[in-house]
Amino acid sequence: MGYAVKKNGTGWRAVDSSSDCTEDEFFSVAEPAPINKNEIRTQYSPLDFLELFTEQEQLAVVAATRESDPIKLWYDKMLASSFVDLNDKRTSAGLTALVDAGLIPQARYDQIMGTVAS
Repeated sequence: MGYAVKKNGTGWRAVDSSSDCTEDEFFSVAEPAPINKNEIRTQYSPLDFLELFTEQEQLAVVAATRESDPIKLWYDKMLASSFVDLNDKRTSAGLTALVDAGLIPQARYDQIMGTVAS
């Protein structure tokens, strides 16, 4: 008896052996600590990160990539990444560029970065 713990830290489940773990889990004999559901999530897949934006905001960013090389570069790097980390200075710099370009207001930056409740 043991536990299949999600590698991204979002949960765990009881299993009989390590062979019951998926590739996204690791086996632990020690019971994992409870998951704090109130913690702010800081890592997203690129798709999940884009879903933090409204459709109108997404379309504005896509349009801006045709006219602004720095926004295009940030957008392409974000799409190519394995995950987007809100604690990464590149993420905050990219979002700041979106605010500076008038694509999203500062309040949306704060909301996306988790400094204001959704």
